[in-house]
Amino acid sequence: MEANVAWHLESGLPGDRQGVVLLYLAMLGLIVDDLTAPATPAAHPVEGLIETMVERLLPEGSAD
Repeated sequence: MEANVAWHLESGLPGDRQGVVLLYLAMLGLIVDDLTAPATPAAHPVEGLIETMVERLLPEGSAD
């Protein structure tokens, strides 16, 4: 995980260390949920969930 966070920060992508970790964990949860209960996110399109996660967890201009 640390290598992924370091790459993200060094690449100049938006977000700070905590935001990157939170996004990783949120995406992992979404993947596990989709694999184990695929009908659950039907009411909430995955694309919209991912967009909202990114907007909230990696806001423009945040710094580590």
